[in-house]
Amino acid sequence: MLIQGANNPLTIKFSESVENLPTLVVTLWTGNRNAQLVKMWEKPDMMISGDTAVCDLTEEETRNLSNSTHVIEAKGLDGNGFTVFWAAYDVDVLNRRDKVIVLTEEG
Repeated sequence: MLIQGANNPLTIKFSESVENLPTLVVTLWTGNRNAQLVKMWEKPDMMISGDTAVCDLTEEETRNLSNSTHVIEAKGLDGNGFTVFWAAYDVDVLNRRDKVIVLTEEG
């Protein structure tokens, strides 16, 4: 789940280490029928440790995401130049209204 207006990074855990892949690309797409690319991270844009990649998101980027399901895809090139694909992952983008609490005086 991604929260609109949050700046938490996207953390992806792969089935095996991705540290030694020469090329790794992670993309975030709108999940509707006319899917559009929202954000792309290349390996230098990520913090990678073993089987985990951390992809930064800013508050502005998440604030602009539509309140719907999006799709995360990843692909890379192995040491032999073969393309490696992982299954796409659906992620919900939610609008959370818990940032500000307004209290009103009674009676």
